Amino acid sequence: MLVVLSLQFTTQEMIEPDVILLPQQAQNLTLKKQEIVVVGVQVPAPVNIDQQNSFYSQLAFQARAAVDFDCQIKFIGFQTNQTYAKYNNSDIFKTFAILLTQEQNEKSQFVYVNVSSSCNVQVELVVAAVHQLDFSVQSLTKEQPESTIFVHRKARGINRRVQFEIDTDSMVMIYVCSTPLILDLAWMDCKYYISEGKEIFNIEVETSLYDPNIEYIYYTVAYCNIQICNIILSQIQLNNLIISNIENFHFCQMIHVEILKNIPGLKWTPGISPFLQQKSPAELKHLFKPNKSPNNSQLMQQPNTFKQSLSRDVPDFLDWSTSNPHCVDFIRDMKNCGTSQVFASISVLSDLRCIKKLDSELEFIQSLIF
Repeated sequence: MLVVLSLQFTTQEMIEPDVILLPQQAQNLTLKKQEIVVVGVQVPAPVNIDQQNSFYSQLAFQARAAVDFDCQIKFIGFQTNQTYAKYNNSDIFKTFAILLTQEQNEKSQFVYVNVSSSCNVQVELVVAAVHQLDFSVQSLTKEQPESTIFVHRKARGINRRVQFEIDTDSMVMIYVCSTPLILDLAWMDCKYYISEGKEIFNIEVETSLYDPNIEYIYYTVAYCNIQICNIILSQIQLNNLIISNIENFHFCQMIHVEILKNIPGLKWTPGISPFLQQKSPAELKHLFKPNKSPNNSQLMQQPNTFKQSLSRDVPDFLDWSTSNPHCVDFIRDMKNCGTSQVFASISVLSDLRCIKKLDSELEFIQSLIF
């Protein structure tokens, strides 16, 4: 009898996860070197779409971390022993999907992922349950939850046209991305559509614009009020403005933030400007509109001569790098880089201050900020 009972126990019932992850709620995991953390996610109950239960196609995970050069984070399925993703220092974020079976959907079973790291690190992990998009017309009603994510497999060389029928009094935003819209970083590769009422969207996905290695296209449908959507729209427009001028903006931004966080003794941290965050789309558009081309026809050179007499003797040769090696560092040629000229000027000023007060360059910069 005991043997029969033991055979009836399934792996699902015997696993006790270290962390239970709720859909669309990010959680920070503290990983120790070579330690395995078991993350469990329960498949949500189906929702009613078009008067029938809609089960989930996959669980989409997204991870974000700041790792060292030689550090790697692995995500391995507990039941399948399949390696779904490896997170390295070159990744901004990592997204992977676990396909769901009919049994996992019908019984709302748990899905488990082993997360391990080769170093001590914190990982921000979030998961979303995703619907399969199988219909030519997908009807969205106001009874649905606040955010719904759909997915379809990308076919090579075929553009997919999807129609969304919006039937709600709330404002709705639809994001079309190569990753599910869970963390903010996914905004950068998304197209977005906005509806303020009952409306029909015909969305055509040009697969040629996406990376050939991308397998799925995700549609995130978010309900929100006017105020929230205006803030989101402002951030999207501002991000698009920046990304048009700076390649790989998010990568540069994350590296910049991590460098600042790792400076010892730093007395300030980077953040989002409240001034920009409170602006409406129209205000942002006006604020960042291009300036008119200057009229140079009336400009002319005005020669000026300044004379100044020195009342003290100046040595024929002065080498502060020799007399004050602790203050004056190696001087590089920065004449062709505007940003470098700024830092070069700060470095020169800090050298002078160091010679007078024996301060460091970091203390000098902080004194300028505060």
